[in-house]
Amino acid sequence: MEGIFTPTKVQQIKKHIDKFLDNELLNTGISRLEAVYIGCLKDNNGISLIELTNLVHFDKANTTRVISELELKGLVTRKVNEKDTRKYKIYLTEKAKELEKFILNSKLKLNKIAFEGVSNKEKEVFEQTLEKIIENLNNI
Repeated sequence: MEGIFTPTKVQQIKKHIDKFLDNELLNTGISRLEAVYIGCLKDNNGISLIELTNLVHFDKANTTRVISELELKGLVTRKVNEKDTRKYKIYLTEKAKELEKFILNSKLKLNKIAFEGVSNKEKEVFEQTLEKIIENLNNI
């Protein structure tokens, strides 16, 4: 139906993004989900597990599991929070920082493909519309 938001289109976009990123990450030894956490930590290195959970919008159990996997792979370290020794801060290792450059490059390639033929004004409106939809859906 014309004029009605259809989640099917969002699912189609996600399917293509997932396929692209799976292919890009194939030889890195990390999953798309792990790449999300690495990307988030790049800009927020040294945050707590709870802060990271809130930023990635996944549950705490999922965040704990992924961080444990990343730690086993030598991509993050946990350091005791000096203010509260029961808590930890999470840091990217140098290995992860190098990998993050590859992840960022992959995201840039994806954006170039996805927005081919789309004007800057159209991108801006699209981004604003997505933010509004997310805000609306956060209220349900």
